[in-house]
Amino acid sequence: MGEIRKEKLKRGGFFALAAALVYLGFRFVLPVAAPFVIGWFLAVRMKRLTVWLKKRLKIPEGVSAAILLALEAGAAGAALYFLGGKLIGQLGSLAEHFPGIAGEAEELVFSCCRQAEDALSLPQGVLVGAAEQARTFVNIQIEEKLMPAVAELSVPAVKWTAKILTVFTVSMIACILSVTEMDELKKRQQKSTFGTEATALCRRLAVAGGAYLKSQMVILLAVTGICIAGLWLLGNPYPVAAGIGLGFVDLLPVLGTGTVLLPWALFCLFQKQYLTAAGLAVIYGICYFFREFAEARMMGSEMGITGLETLISIYVGISLFGLWGMLLGPAGYLMIREILTMY
Repeated sequence: MGEIRKEKLKRGGFFALAAALVYLGFRFVLPVAAPFVIGWFLAVRMKRLTVWLKKRLKIPEGVSAAILLALEAGAAGAALYFLGGKLIGQLGSLAEHFPGIAGEAEELVFSCCRQAEDALSLPQGVLVGAAEQARTFVNIQIEEKLMPAVAELSVPAVKWTAKILTVFTVSMIACILSVTEMDELKKRQQKSTFGTEATALCRRLAVAGGAYLKSQMVILLAVTGICIAGLWLLGNPYPVAAGIGLGFVDLLPVLGTGTVLLPWALFCLFQKQYLTAAGLAVIYGICYFFREFAEARMMGSEMGITGLETLISIYVGISLFGLWGMLLGPAGYLMIREILTMY
C-alpha cells in the first residue's frame, strides 16, 4: 500500500508540475514565440510541396514558399474583401434603417405589454410604464457608458492592428526561413538533451492541433455559409452580417447557433411568420448536425479527446487566457497528457 501511495503522490506531483510548466509557457513564452511557432507550422504544412517543386521545377524552397504564401494570402484577402464589402454594406443599411426597426420593436413590446395587462387584469399602463422606464434606462446607459467606451476603443484598436500586422510579417518571414533551414534544425534538435521528447511532443501536437484547427475552421466556414444561404433564401435583408455573426457565436462553447436561431424562430412563430420560423429551425438543425458529424469525423480519431474533455479544456482555457483559451485549452491538455505519457 505504501508503494502504491508513493506512486500516486509521484504521479500527482508530476501532473501538477507539467500543468504549471504548460501554464507558464502559454502565459509568458508563447506571446513572444507565437510568430515563430506560426511560421514553423506553416513551413511544416508546405514542406513536401516545396521539396517537390525543387526536384521537379528546380525552384528554390524559399522562393516556392514565398510564392505559396503569396497565393494563399491573396486568396484569403480576396475572400475577406468580398465578404467585408458585403458586411460593411449591410451594416450601413442596418444603421440607416435602425430607427425604424427600433420603433417597430418598441411598438411590439408595448403591444405585448397591453395584451398582458388585459389578460392579467392589471391596471392600464402598469406594464407599459415599466417598459418606458426600461427604455429610458437603456438609452441613458448607451449615452453615458457605451458610447464613451466605444470611443476609448479606437486607440487600442490601432495598437492591436499594428501588432497583428507585425506578427503576420514576422510569421511569414519565419515560415520561409523555416522551410529552407528545417532539415538542419531537425538535426540539431535530435542531438539536444531532450531532442527525443521534444520531437515526440511536437509531432503529437502538430497532428492533434492541426486536426483541431482544421475542424474548427471547416465548421466555422460551413456554418457561416449555411446561415448566409439560409437567411438569403428566407429573404432576410442582412444575410452576410447575420451569417458571419452566427458563425462566430457557434464557435463559442456551450452557446452555438441555437442561442440565437431558436429564440428568433420562436419570436417569428408568435408573429405568425410560420415559414420564417420553420426556416430558422431548419437552419439550426442543419448547423447542429453538421457540427456533430464534423467534430466526430475530423477530431475524434486524431485527437483522442472526448466531447466532455474538449468542453472542460476550452472552459479552463477561456478562464485562464480569455478567448484565446478556445485554442490554448485543448492544446494545453494535449501537452500535459503527452508529457505524462512519455514519463
